[in-house]
Amino acid sequence: MRVNNLVRLAFAILLFPACALAQDFGEGRWIDLTHDFSDETISHPRGQPFVHTPSVVGMTPGGFYMATYNYSGSEHVGTHLDAPVHFFEGGKSIEQLSLQRFMGYVIVIDIKEQVSADREYLVTVDDVLDWETTHGKIPDDSIVLFNMGLAKVWPDKIKYTGTDKRGNEGVAELRNPGIHKDTAMFLSTKRRIKLVGLDTTSFDNAKQPDRRSHQIFFEHDIPGIENVANIDALPATGAFMIALPMKIKDGSAAPVRVIAFVPDNGDQQPE
Repeated sequence: MRVNNLVRLAFAILLFPACALAQDFGEGRWIDLTHDFSDETISHPRGQPFVHTPSVVGMTPGGFYMATYNYSGSEHVGTHLDAPVHFFEGGKSIEQLSLQRFMGYVIVIDIKEQVSADREYLVTVDDVLDWETTHGKIPDDSIVLFNMGLAKVWPDKIKYTGTDKRGNEGVAELRNPGIHKDTAMFLSTKRRIKLVGLDTTSFDNAKQPDRRSHQIFFEHDIPGIENVANIDALPATGAFMIALPMKIKDGSAAPVRVIAFVPDNGDQQPE
């Protein structure tokens, strides 16, 4: 399906009722791939946590109820989208990214077994090629998600990241899987993907302290989503995903609401 058709489908999702969706997509279900933002939301040990505090909650002097809250936190807290400028000087910031980057068919590569054996596992090119042996070459303009099996332990900080400590002490104890730099280069140059994501805190870990996978993806203008939820609910192919970040001017990242439509006909993509 061409990109302009994908965009029309996405607008149908946003603008039309369920009956129109059935006409465009057929039967299926919507999956929320976003963790709640709350005082339990996981952040990088050096990042400002998500804070949500009441401003006015209750009955007003005018006799009516009102609730307003203030919130703050790092751009990189919870389920968020990293823009290329995060690790590439001159790269696009959040508001400069094309809407087409945020929507498309998603393929899911299951890495749970490898991560179970090695908490700091880095996804290899062979992992991608093994997936292609079963499902075929990654289609152009795909969104690629790696299922590390960690979404199910959220928001337990120790099980999810290896530590509940803050600052440099917390950074020293981080234990998360990621994507090997060779795999980032392979996906960026040998395949044509529009977005990459995973259910852990970072594309890199202590084995790649120079954040090389971040750099490679962002040098090739490929944004990434970290801390994706509910990846287990997606099939290996066939789901259509939308990930709309808060439009922060000059943002290096932004909180993102990620959803996906999974058709009842399994791995078949809607026509």
